[in-house]
Amino acid sequence: MAKLVKSSAPLFVFLAFYALLVSGASGSRGGMVGGRTKLSDVKTNKEVQELGRFSVKEFNNDRRKYEKGGEVGAAAVL
Repeated sequence: MAKLVKSSAPLFVFLAFYALLVSGASGSRGGMVGGRTKLSDVKTNKEVQELGRFSVKEFNNDRRKYEKGGEVGAAAVL
């Protein structure tokens, strides 16, 4: 029985090292997914404004499917 415990220790060490290696590799590719980022000049940033319009459009599409009521409108992202 002791022989079995000694032979499984290297396997455990290898699996623990591999798990640490894999989890570290996935976190080194950039920022946190879904995290917040401060932006400057939001009013003049075309990408942010386009994303805002898209979000409102999709919200209204979903709302039309499941609810009855008026649409939400947006002139610009502040």
